[in-house]
Amino acid sequence: MHVTALGQALLAELTTGEVREMLPAKLERFSENTIVDLDDLVTELSEVRNRGWALEREQGAIGASAWHRRALPDPATEALTVSTPAEAASYPGELGRIGWRAGEAASAWARELSGGGGSLTRRNRWARDR
Repeated sequence: MHVTALGQALLAELTTGEVREMLPAKLERFSENTIVDLDDLVTELSEVRNRGWALEREQGAIGASAWHRRALPDPATEALTVSTPAEAASYPGELGRIGWRAGEAASAWARELSGGGGSLTRRNRWARDR
């Protein structure tokens, strides 16, 4: 759970105390970039909460990165994950740009899911398609 952007986003929904109760002090390593110290993970989760999206930088597999952002604030039932080659995350300004674009896409998707802008809600689509 601590390795992926999705897992970190879900952990960021918990309090620091809940995270510390749930996970061991030393976490399993999947790559040389895996966060293995619980204190370091707690720091990363604080950053996730502050910026509003999670980033996995080759923590699970070398060569892969992913961004994750929930689409609706509460409850966090819809979300968007963007996976890219890790080298794309190394371009100057690319982390912020992809995080911002993922946020824009998540917001647009949330508006569509909630029926904003004249689109069909999920419930109305379900009823229409039956």
